[in-house]
Amino acid sequence: MYGEKLKQLRKIEGWTQEEVAKRIGVSKQTYNHYENEKRTPSLNTIRKLAKVYNVELDDIFSDKNYDSDAHGKSRNFVREEPSLYEVINNDHSNITQVPILGTIPAGEPIFADENIEGYLPVLNTFLSHGKEYFYLKVSGNSMNLEFQEGSYVLCECTPSVENGQIAAIRINSSEVTLKKVIMNKNYITLIPMSNNPSYQPTTYDLKEDHIEILGRVIQATKLY
Repeated sequence: MYGEKLKQLRKIEGWTQEEVAKRIGVSKQTYNHYENEKRTPSLNTIRKLAKVYNVELDDIFSDKNYDSDAHGKSRNFVREEPSLYEVINNDHSNITQVPILGTIPAGEPIFADENIEGYLPVLNTFLSHGKEYFYLKVSGNSMNLEFQEGSYVLCECTPSVENGQIAAIRINSSEVTLKKVIMNKNYITLIPMSNNPSYQPTTYDLKEDHIEILGRVIQATKLY
């Protein structure tokens, strides 16, 4: 998908990830997330990438093969699949509207009508059949090494995650937070990923505190 396309474009230019990141005004880590498809670039970032790589806007998300010349600088493509924008505009059968969740009170199912603040479209290729998904809007900077404030994170509903994964967690039936998760027997440690040292890991005793994992984060995007 788009991550592999970004790698191809970067290698044609002979650039490092750090060089591309500087050109589009993001951190190397953020650009690395784009290539590994851990984060979806915003439309504004896609515009910057298209300009840097000298391709059409929708080429970033299209499935096309390069027709490189001897210098590896050709920008000719052979279209195989419709672009992301064509799919969204012309083929709604390939789109799922995923709910954006707001406050999730204790005792309520997360998809209760009063918890849903809107919807965002997601290509079905990003989703697994039979799974449920939701979006949360990032507030604050406790995870700003991973997600900027105002970003929307796509979460796959699951009651458990592997150590090191980032999850949406409800703490003591009230607060919902996004944190990296480490489990150790009867304890769970929630780790912020921030450049602000005031944010520190917090460990909870699962025998005393009610910690509910709502879902694992699989993607993030910034809307403009």
